Amino acid sequence: MFRRPTRRSVVLATLGAAAASGAPGALAAPALVARRSTLSVADAAFGQAGTGGDDAASFEACIAAAIESGARSILVPASADGYRLERSVVAPIKAGRLRIVGEGAASLITVAFDGPGLVIEASLTTLENLNFMGGRGGAATALRFAKQSNPDDVDATVTGCTFMKFNRAVEHVGRGLLLRGNTFAACDLGVGFDWPTGRVAAKDGPLHNAPLGFRKIIATDNLGHALSRFFENASEAPLIGAQLNNNHMDIGRSFWSGPIAYSQMRDNMVRNCKRTPIVVTGPGRGLDISGQYGGTEEPDPPSESVHQPDWGVEFETDEAADEIKIDIQAFQVRRGGVRFRGGVTRSDIRAIVSRATFDAKPDAAVIVGGDIRNARFAVVDDAASGSDRPVVRTGGDVSGATFDLSPAAGTPLSVRGRADGSLLNGRSFPPER
Repeated sequence: MFRRPTRRSVVLATLGAAAASGAPGALAAPALVARRSTLSVADAAFGQAGTGGDDAASFEACIAAAIESGARSILVPASADGYRLERSVVAPIKAGRLRIVGEGAASLITVAFDGPGLVIEASLTTLENLNFMGGRGGAATALRFAKQSNPDDVDATVTGCTFMKFNRAVEHVGRGLLLRGNTFAACDLGVGFDWPTGRVAAKDGPLHNAPLGFRKIIATDNLGHALSRFFENASEAPLIGAQLNNNHMDIGRSFWSGPIAYSQMRDNMVRNCKRTPIVVTGPGRGLDISGQYGGTEEPDPPSESVHQPDWGVEFETDEAADEIKIDIQAFQVRRGGVRFRGGVTRSDIRAIVSRATFDAKPDAAVIVGGDIRNARFAVVDDAASGSDRPVVRTGGDVSGATFDLSPAAGTPLSVRGRADGSLLNGRSFPPER
């Protein structure tokens, strides 16, 4: 019975003929590719990566063979010598749905130049159980996700990987990224987000253009140690619909900085932070923030490695923060728990604030620079008891708000402007005369 040859069988036959001839650049024998859906970068057909030299060509040959043969999985096996990249390896757009998987710590990829080690231009790419190493003081990046065609849709997955000593561990341009169970150590920036400004056609519609297109980001159960910044949005457009939940950061400067809206940062543990852990720029709307954010207590004897930020969360925008839900413990902070440069509307703000034990400059536990309207504040402040500092202070008007503030003695609420129609610890505010 005659069977029409498929594209896959033709590719396998071609690869087999090249390998059998011993021609330079031969990729793989058909037996190797046909029997396995996974190709290995360490196979001799690709140049035997992992023997001490520059392995960029081997990685590229393996990716090309996977594209041509339809084998959409690449193994980076454990290697005593590790793997070395002295130039960028590009996974082109045809490498969509490619899976690059390692075997944990022994699948070490050293990026030995100031540039991105792997550049992923394809969508739906997965990287698992790889160990990336850069070098302190350089400008190396481990992974860069940036498509040349249809640049808004990336939809990448990175799980179980380790990134150490990078200027930027991961750069992601576009939408769609799942980060789960990764470790970032001794990096200037863990994950940087950006948008391909000017490269998405207006005719593609609002869901493919910023701000509505800048979405589908999930980062959960990741560990950061000794990072200047864990997550950062370099775009002027806010990241929308993100979930940055259940992450742990110990020693660093900040957990999040940049514009973000209608997103979650829930149940994160961020300690020994030198600067404010969460800084929101741009319009602050629709955020749900919970967890523990702060510094660490001063040991005896004192240690230079102890960091204590001014605030737990800051909103650096003149616009009113709208539809915000905050439920945090801000611990070992110098000034307070939450600071809004603008006003607060239609929000629920809950905070327990404990101050640093040395060289502190305590302020109100929560400061609002503008008006407070139709919002609820439930705040416990450990530094206000017995002092003349308020628990909540606002530089504008207050209307339709509810305050449950502790300690209640003295003046727990300071309002610079007018106040009406509000409640303070169950009683009308301002008090009826």
